[in-house]
Formats: sequence, C-alpha cells, structure tokens
Amino acid sequence: EALKRVATQYRSTYNVPMLPGVLSENLLSLLPHEARPSITFSVTLSDELEPTGVSLRRTVLRSKRRLNYAAIDAIIEHGESDPDRELFRSCFALAQHLMDRRRSKGALAVYDLTKRVYTTEEGFLVPLDDEYAHKGNIIVQEFMILCNSAVAHFMAAQGIPFLYRNHTVRTAAPHRREIVEQLNTALLHPRLLDLLRQRTALWFNKATYDPVLTGHFGLNEVAYAHVTSPIRRSADLINQQLIAAYLDGTPLPHEHDQLVAMSAAINKRLSDVQESSRQYH
Repeated sequence: EALKRVATQYRSTYNVPMLPGVLSENLLSLLPHEARPSITFSVTLSDELEPTGVSLRRTVLRSKRRLNYAAIDAIIEHGESDPDRELFRSCFALAQHLMDRRRSKGALAVYDLTKRVYTTEEGFLVPLDDEYAHKGNIIVQEFMILCNSAVAHFMAAQGIPFLYRNHTVRTAAPHRREIVEQLNTALLHPRLLDLLRQRTALWFNKATYDPVLTGHFGLNEVAYAHVTSPIRRSADLINQQLIAAYLDGTPLPHEHDQLVAMSAAINKRLSDVQESSRQYH
C-alpha cells in the first residue's frame, strides 16, 4: 500500500497519508509520553563537525513534548522560563554551524530567514513560505541531512543493499564553483534571484532513488539516502526495513533486484505526481 502512494501528499486543507491513519497518526506516531519502538541513529562529530562515527541501534523512545516550528522559535527567542530553552538554543547554534560547514565544502546550501529564500535538496533556489520560515525548520533540516548522509555512508561501507538518493546535473551546467559564486552573488543582489532560478531549472536533474550509488550533487555528498521519515516516505520505510534486518541479523527483506524494481516504481510515481501538480497549477 505504501508503494502505491509512495509518499504522504500534503494539500492546502488536508493530507493524504502514505500509511493508514491508525498507524501514521496513532500506533507509529511519536505521541507525547507514549513508548514507541524505534531505531536511533547516533552520529559522533569532531571539533570541526566532521562525522567520525555512527551507531545504529534499536531503542524505545518516549517523546517529551509535541511542538510545532513556530513554538520552537518562540522558546528560543522569548522562552526564558522554558526548561528546554538552552537545549533548543544549542540545537540551533549547531544546525547553523553544520550548514556553514556544508556550504564551505561546496554544498548548495541556503536557508535565509531574512531574505526568505532557501535551496531545496537538489539545489533549486525557491521562496521561503511562512510555514517554513522558522529556526526550528533549520534544526530539523540540518540534523536530518547529517543523519541521512552518515547512515548512507555506513550502509555502503557494510556492502548492504540500500536505496540511495542520487542527484546529477546536466552537461550544460557550469562547474560547481561557478554555481556557488552565482548563488552568493544573487543573495547579495536579490534582483538576480529570479534569473538564477531560471538557470538552475536548466542545470539540475531531479534527484532519484536507486540501489546503485552515484552521489548527490546538490548536497555535495558521496553517499546520501532517506531514512528519517518511514511514516511519510516509502523509500525511508524500505531502508528502515533493511536496517532492521541488519541489526537483527535476519535475512534482508529486499535484495538488489527487488530494490531496482521498487526504486523505478517510486521514481515514476513521484514524477507523475509532480507532473499532475504542474498541470493543475
């Protein structure tokens, strides 16, 4: 059923969940104070924020609080009496440093809350809607990218079949260094942003899922995968099934040939959804 839907679809007034509501909104949801079986990914960082190790283990998680992104901002900026304020402030500071590190290494990484623009995973520069213009969004984004990359490297090193997230550019695209320079220039001169958006639409391919690792251009990562959202994306669900089998020492639920067919179906479905949305608008 998840493969038919591929991902949760978000509409303006309602959502179409990938998994039935009894699962996505109840039994699998991280409801506050409810024990939930989970897989925890722990990444160790050096003083320079380079990943030096990753561990994957089965855990039981109890969510402490349920918050939205705007609430995180309010706590960071004005929540002097909130018991978790220093934690959130530390998380935001770390997220900013992680994004700066990625940008310094050539990633097409922008998340500007002032100019209201950001880059997607694929490097496309898009307007930042109010819904996503929060410090909390940056925290989740950077921790997610760190986790996805570290786990992808780990699984590749183990030689275990996995669904990677690959991204390439077209032959007409300039060198990465020139793209970064144009991006920085456009941020200094906002009138150039629309022109840069038109150019990137001609430079970048859409990212795809594939069991063969080819790298991710937009993020400038040798290995990248989606593992953090198994409730709303089928690729993450498949990868967590593979991780669970690895941790339990049981036969893999999906072999390479199966992953080839699954990834092709997912890519086609996502492409069809994007085309349908484009035609609608």
